[in-house]
Amino acid sequence: AEGTFREDLYYRLSVIPIHLPPLRGRRKDIPVLIRHFCNKHGGDQVTFHQDAMETLVRYPWPGNVRELENTVERLLIMRDGNVITAEGLPDKFRVSSAPASAVVNLPDEGYPLEQLEREVVVAALERNSWNQTAAARFLRIPRHTLVYRIEKYGIKPAGNQ
Repeated sequence: AEGTFREDLYYRLSVIPIHLPPLRGRRKDIPVLIRHFCNKHGGDQVTFHQDAMETLVRYPWPGNVRELENTVERLLIMRDGNVITAEGLPDKFRVSSAPASAVVNLPDEGYPLEQLEREVVVAALERNSWNQTAAARFLRIPRHTLVYRIEKYGIKPAGNQ
């Protein structure tokens, strides 16, 4: 209750330190964990189409196993039928299929990095309806970092400039 960890319990648990890498470093475990969470949450009749499974395996999982479990539980609740496809995955799993050269069109004479960063921040804000928390999550940066960039580049919604 005081926010302290019992010292004797700590020493009992630290006899054999166990290093468990993040989920993004154990991609082979993801399909097994998905099946486990399906069974745990009543989705033992549900299957994942290959495109959906590949998409989930490629995702970096910043929230690790908890995020994976929550995602599987949400998919089970929101599913339409017993097969989950890539189209049925939440928007955060959608990645542009355009080649990198189509996404960033760099002129031969060079391009200022700060201008590119500003454009990426504006695009993320627009994509997320100017919701800073969602845009920061989309960019995989802390919200305070996004706020700093917004202030640094004087970024405002189109109607407020």
